[in-house]
Amino acid sequence: MILMEKNFVTSLSLEAEFPLNRYQKDFDEINIKELTDNITFSFAIPDSNFLKLNIKLQKLYNVKLPIVGNNIFISNINLYFMGLQPNQFYLFSKIEYLKDFNSFIKIFSEFGYFTDQSDSWLILRISGENCINVLERICPLNLDSETFLNGNVLRTSMEHIGAIIMRMRKNEFILFSPRSSANSFIHSLETSINNVL
Repeated sequence: MILMEKNFVTSLSLEAEFPLNRYQKDFDEINIKELTDNITFSFAIPDSNFLKLNIKLQKLYNVKLPIVGNNIFISNINLYFMGLQPNQFYLFSKIEYLKDFNSFIKIFSEFGYFTDQSDSWLILRISGENCINVLERICPLNLDSETFLNGNVLRTSMEHIGAIIMRMRKNEFILFSPRSSANSFIHSLETSINNVL
């Protein structure tokens, strides 16, 4: 048993720790930045709710559920709605839109199951003229801009590490990898960069 003085007062505060401590680095024409101001949720939807969910999305935001491999962007709440596999989506937004995001969850929770994934992922943005050459050495997907279009998103693996890749622009991608393998993942990217440059 621990006895504490009656007037003992302490103040505690929590501080976020990011997988790579806000990593950011320039390699000539390639830039990698850890994104630390985001929220990520998975959204699993039973088959029976697809039609109702689509109707609600169209009514509120004039969008439809994305097919696997695509995402929709709901601009007024800065929300990426990523189709990763049948019946499962990932929602990705900035923390500054948390109020809107919470409202979205409140409205759509009747259609499926939300799980907060925000602390589970390393999220990196890679951009620059040579980023395709860097990624194609470690990613088995065809990332040609004629095949993997802006807005496309897929699960894959990079150097045997699970990952999600989303193309933002021709030479800009968002990469998600499990937090537990963050150091191995960035090592793979840096090695590929050093081999390209």
